[in-house]
Amino acid sequence: MWYFALLAFTSTFDSHAQGVHPRLLWQSSDEPVIRKRAQSEPYASMAKLLVSPLDNQSDPYYNGTLLRTLPGAYLATGDKAHCDQALGVALYTVYHSGMWANTSARGLTRAFFSAGVALALDGCYRAWPDQVRTNLSVQLLSNGYSLMYEFDGVNGFGNNHEAVRYASAGLCFAACDETECERRGKNAYDYLTGHLRAN
Repeated sequence: MWYFALLAFTSTFDSHAQGVHPRLLWQSSDEPVIRKRAQSEPYASMAKLLVSPLDNQSDPYYNGTLLRTLPGAYLATGDKAHCDQALGVALYTVYHSGMWANTSARGLTRAFFSAGVALALDGCYRAWPDQVRTNLSVQLLSNGYSLMYEFDGVNGFGNNHEAVRYASAGLCFAACDETECERRGKNAYDYLTGHLRAN
């Protein structure tokens, strides 16, 4: 997960513009080229993997995986139905899973799902209603703060648990549009790179 975060940090915070999405892993100007490539091999086979339904619904991390793959399926196909499905999963994760910004929930699980919501909001931003985008942006700030600063029993630069939390918090901050997200995202970047240097 930390590699996604480093990529997002380097491409986002130098040009963090409120409301400009996607900005984490691709930009809107990349979409026509990617969709065209997804129609021919070897990319068509790769795109098919994103679009084909995942069959392991008994996996407790199934929804977190969907949050990562559905925006890619939308990118490859332009089919808004993928973002509609991602929206349902994101709303469930934030409002009904019991883990969002909850320090008694497991940190690595929270980090996994948080990164998924950040990637889904960014990748499906233009396909989702305005009010939902606004609410999820605020929720990403809240959960990113929780992951970064609220101690849940594991601490220290030498601990990979912390690095995953910093990376996920950074993705939350990179995807959200609140005014303090840029400053907090740079904080997460500093923590994460400090961890990588220490290890």
